[in-house]
Amino acid sequence: MSIRAVISDMDGVIVNSEAEHFLSFQKMLRLDYGIDYTHHEDKEFLGTTDAHVFTILKERYPQIKEPLGQLIDRRTSLFVEIFKSRIKPLPGVYELFDYLKSKKIPMAVGTSASKKVADFTLTHLKLLPYLKTVVCAADVARGKPYPDIFLEAAKRLNIPSQDCLVLEDSAYGVQAAKAAGMNCIAIPCGPTLKQDLSQANHIVKSLTDITPKLLESFH
Repeated sequence: MSIRAVISDMDGVIVNSEAEHFLSFQKMLRLDYGIDYTHHEDKEFLGTTDAHVFTILKERYPQIKEPLGQLIDRRTSLFVEIFKSRIKPLPGVYELFDYLKSKKIPMAVGTSASKKVADFTLTHLKLLPYLKTVVCAADVARGKPYPDIFLEAAKRLNIPSQDCLVLEDSAYGVQAAKAAGMNCIAIPCGPTLKQDLSQANHIVKSLTDITPKLLESFH
């Protein structure tokens, strides 16, 4: 068994953006609908798609009447506005990506984020040259914890699922990776530290802990 490709989640793995995602939802719901969106409510949505979040919120709050596409666009614009002055990579991103590139291991990002958020984040951090493909929420029928995002990434990379390694921070992401038949390293971030990540093959504190020795242990 060998690792022939790496598929990384984005939010919470490459970049610490969970706080800004929360703030953008909170600001939108408060300004547009007078809804007090709390951290407790936000926790149930960690790792899921905007479409999933707004589907639930529309059921919960009848005053939200706009179509999903319009809601997602509004939320995305607020997120970019908040995040653009704060964005920075998490420790170890460039070192790990450089190592994988030197070993000619193809990389992809598989994220629950919208294409606009993914493009903004990966372009700003200058990570697109490392990546063979980026799979976003809108590219598949179902978001995490279903395996669709990771299976689509493996398909685009032309690598069998069992030869892919996923880097994830959330329980939904780990579940999606295992459902896809892939190995998984979990790197919990602040909001996901207390989630059950026990399905992952390894749990580490930071991308800096993903050493060549750890990667070779999958061979």
